Amino acid sequence: MNRRDFLTFSSDGGFRVAELSCEKLYMLYSDAAQNFGPTSAVRSLQSPDWWGEEPPSVLDTANRVSLLNGVTKSVSDADVLVISGRGWLQDADFATWVSKLLTDFDNHGGQVRFARGEQYGG
Repeated sequence: MNRRDFLTFSSDGGFRVAELSCEKLYMLYSDAAQNFGPTSAVRSLQSPDWWGEEPPSVLDTANRVSLLNGVTKSVSDADVLVISGRGWLQDADFATWVSKLLTDFDNHGGQVRFARGEQYGG
């Protein structure tokens, strides 16, 4: 997982700012679900014709839980969290997790902002 693909850090007037792209994070979130099912690699190797199939994907992306926990930990030191790509919150599970991230961040004294012209409707 390359955090720079969906999460960037900067400073603004003494505040630590994290900017999270929902679009890019959702792509990784979806890939993690498709490529890291609990038995996909085992099933392939147990098949008698496993050598005739394409091997299981080996990606730098962890499973969904690890991915989302990593994002939560990464933004925990920021003062401001800027969210972009609100339109990518159509998946109910993903939207629920993002909502929890925003609520937890706010409850711990962080300030949540949305990219210009975006609001959170969830």
